[in-house]
Amino acid sequence: MSEKIKVIFNGNSIEMPKEIISQGVEKGEITITDESLLLFKKEEYETRTKNIEKENYNKGKRDGVEIEWKETKRKLGLEIEGKNGDEIIDAYRNKILADAKVEPNKKIQDLEADNAKLKSNFLKAEQEKTEAINSFAVKEKEIKTNSLLFNDIPDAAATTFTKSDIAALFKANGYSIDIVDGKEVTLFNGEIMKNEKTLEPIPHKLAVEKFVTDKGFIKAADGRGEGDKGNNKVVAGTLEAFSKEMEDRNIKFNSTEYIKEMQTRIKDKTLKI
Repeated sequence: MSEKIKVIFNGNSIEMPKEIISQGVEKGEITITDESLLLFKKEEYETRTKNIEKENYNKGKRDGVEIEWKETKRKLGLEIEGKNGDEIIDAYRNKILADAKVEPNKKIQDLEADNAKLKSNFLKAEQEKTEAINSFAVKEKEIKTNSLLFNDIPDAAATTFTKSDIAALFKANGYSIDIVDGKEVTLFNGEIMKNEKTLEPIPHKLAVEKFVTDKGFIKAADGRGEGDKGNNKVVAGTLEAFSKEMEDRNIKFNSTEYIKEMQTRIKDKTLKI
């Protein structure tokens, strides 16, 4: 059996074969791989802990409200599925009337009908107002996030393809830039991309730069990348051919239909990027 040496770091011990330690000393570098041990810097650990505490606190608040309403229903003797105050109050009112065997007269019924109609009209007007505000906010956010995406694409990447082509491909691959709780973040398949250690959102500029590098639109530090091929010939199955086909079919660039068709072809491998 190989002789082992115990390495202790901040109270955590790891046993390693002596020959691995010796080889590491000779090379000037010892690599430790142990999935059961996570190593954080102090500031990374504090940030991670803070984010976890925040998520637990928000969940606790939601659970607390539901428990409170559940207890209220129990005290009032109500057997309903409702979880908000309006439903519980209406149910309790109906229960009182039923228990007292009170039959509202015609005048009360008419007044309640008028009140319900007014309430319905008010809610409809409020809904239309909210939808108009939300529609404007969505358009405003879309313009801002598209601007952020275009600014994040390095000029050096737009050699073979335009920035518009790269932005469409970015979205077709499940990525997007959004504004969540006032913060500019990158989403992948609808989930915020986070640093694995700190759980902080990854800056969208870094996410875009990694995407264009991975796709070969810009050379990485080791010289890899195919963004400067300079081949102007339109080849079937390429992004150039796809964009021309969509233009011939009068499908607007970067539209929902354009992105959906691109995602379908990437998935069935008839579009190669």
